[in-house]
Amino acid sequence: RPMKRATWFVLVTFGLLAGTASAEPSLQTLVTNNLAEPYGVAVDIDNNIFVTDSANNRVARYNPNSGTLANLAGVPGETGNNDGLGVLAHFFNPQGIVAARGGLVIADSGNHLIRRVGFDGIVSTLAGGPAGFADATGAAARFNSPAGLAVDAAGNIYVADMGNGRIRKIDSNNAVTTVASGLARPTAVSVNNITGDLYVADPDTHSVRVIRT
Repeated sequence: RPMKRATWFVLVTFGLLAGTASAEPSLQTLVTNNLAEPYGVAVDIDNNIFVTDSANNRVARYNPNSGTLANLAGVPGETGNNDGLGVLAHFFNPQGIVAARGGLVIADSGNHLIRRVGFDGIVSTLAGGPAGFADATGAAARFNSPAGLAVDAAGNIYVADMGNGRIRKIDSNNAVTTVASGLARPTAVSVNNITGDLYVADPDTHSVRVIRT
């Protein structure tokens, strides 16, 4: 009988502990209609949500108040690299996106470009050209399938230059430099704005790397 009482105590204790465990947050689908392989997400100060709708070759804006998804820039179903008015500009497999430069900065992966999209939809190219590798300024710089993006407190843009296995930096003058090399195929980058360290997802090596600055 003492053993039975001890077992009962253990079971009750376990039940009380399980009952006090915090519940997981609920997982809800915010938007799915009219999206095709969404890759990146950014949020502005008004809580609008911007999505790189990569297979549709566009940047979409979701208004959580009205529940509407609208095209901000790019022509769904069409590829290209021309700048200009959003509904006439073109992208090719846009991936990374960050709120920066007074608008949005986009890694236009299929075009090997880094683009800016204003909140008014106007598209311009910050850096890049044909696929390749070159540290230079603006259109003279070269990327190879840029993917993830991050921005630091000074406004510098960091690029996971996937095809080149490097992390690149774009300063306020659109000068592109290499921060780190020797990565396999980096797809995402994040910056610690306190230390300046960079964290990189490197899927081919199944690792997260850190770049100490």
